[in-house]
This record gives sequence, structure tokens and C-alpha cells, in this order.
Amino acid sequence: DYVDHHYMDSDISLKKLAGLFCYTPQYVSLLFKQHMDTGFNAYISALRIQYAIKLIQDGEQSVARLAEACGFSDPMYFSSVFKKRMGISPSVFIKRTIT
Repeated sequence: DYVDHHYMDSDISLKKLAGLFCYTPQYVSLLFKQHMDTGFNAYISALRIQYAIKLIQDGEQSVARLAEACGFSDPMYFSSVFKKRMGISPSVFIKRTIT
């Protein structure tokens, strides 16, 4: 639940999550994987890309603003993750969405 509400925070991490609940990062990682059937980083990335798609559909056209809004501190890394998950770059996705 915490992750679902804070995935846009660029500083969210297993270490931070573990500290909030007084567990080790390794234990939180194990629990997360057991309950969510995916790893922490993959889950965060999926949420962030889904949010980016929503923002694009709502009219956002700047890759840098998308990256920042979705919790990525580096627009190039955001583009890489987006392309890996969607098969196309965010700029191509934006062009296809607005036409």
C-alpha cells in the first residue's frame, strides 16, 4: 500500500521502505516478492510507466517533465525503462498518441 501511494517519490527504495517498517532491506525484498509475485524495482517501474502513459494521454509532451513527475531523476534512464517496457521510446509514444 505504501509503495502504491509513493512510487512517484524519486527517493523510494527498499532501504527506505525497510527503515519505515524496522526490517532489513533483504527481508522486505523477500516479503515483497512473495506477496506481489514480482520484485520491488520491477513493480515500481511498472507503476511509474503506467503513470507516464496516463500523463501522456492527458496531454503531457515533455519527456523531462514526464520523468520528473513519475519519480525518475534522470530523463535518459526514464526513456530507457519506458522503451524496455513499451517497446518504443516515450517520444515516439507521445507522437503516436497525439496524432
